[in-house]
Amino acid sequence: MTPFLLGSYITCEEYRAFPTALNTNNLVPGGTQVDQDGELAGIIARACRYLDVVAKQPLYATSMIQRETARTDRDGNVVLKPRMDRVKSIDSFAYGPSFSQLTTYTPPINPAQYFVEENRVLFALGATGVVWRGSLAFLTQPRGGQVTVAWGFTAGWTTTRLTVAAVAGASSVTVENPAGLQPGLLVRIVDGVAQVNTQVAASYVAGSAVVPLVAPLVADQPAGAWFGEVPDDLKEGATLATSHYIKERKGSGFTIASSGQGGKSQASTKDSGIELEQAEVMALRYERRAP
Repeated sequence: MTPFLLGSYITCEEYRAFPTALNTNNLVPGGTQVDQDGELAGIIARACRYLDVVAKQPLYATSMIQRETARTDRDGNVVLKPRMDRVKSIDSFAYGPSFSQLTTYTPPINPAQYFVEENRVLFALGATGVVWRGSLAFLTQPRGGQVTVAWGFTAGWTTTRLTVAAVAGASSVTVENPAGLQPGLLVRIVDGVAQVNTQVAASYVAGSAVVPLVAPLVADQPAGAWFGEVPDDLKEGATLATSHYIKERKGSGFTIASSGQGGKSQASTKDSGIELEQAEVMALRYERRAP
């Protein structure tokens, strides 16, 4: 398998399958294919981090811990404001009148206790979930509608790959990084330009690299195939940004392809800049929404 760095939205194989006309086998002069693959994986990762910067948040599945003072609404729910959109799960939660006096919930946190919106989360301190109503009580009385919290969450899109080849009819797959996976999640398996939709089964245990599927695979899938839920436009943005950085590193805008006189074709620096601008437009669609 070619290298695949954490948080990459496309694999080396996917990038090479796109009609970019770029030769990625000469990124390291005189280097082996392993060298070329490693260099391309690094450029892809750089391109994906550029998209994250534009979006003002990591777009790939990331676990984070926040410690802050939060307010409570009139129904007794703690209003949490994550530093990322698309929260998938709350992994830990503790609350109290101060950071030195926290009551900790034992993981796993019951999903019925919180409600996820696009850019905020409501967490109910009662046992029946966000419909619970009542006053908050710590040591004595609530502190003016505020509560100190320390909480962890996972947000963002799953982006990983298969570590073991899977044959048609298989009811599960094995992935490299299970971050962001959860029961019922709709995902895709992408091998170059070929892709198939699938769904994580309800029996999936969070954090496991073995992922049961709702329906058996309809075709063989090789080790290294991309597995995740990143939108198509973000994948295209990663491809465009990668092409920009490849052309930038070559200097003068020349690219090498198997066409025409001597196998060379010229791409202008202006075209390279346009690619990065197009990638930025796509990433801005997922810019973080401040609570």
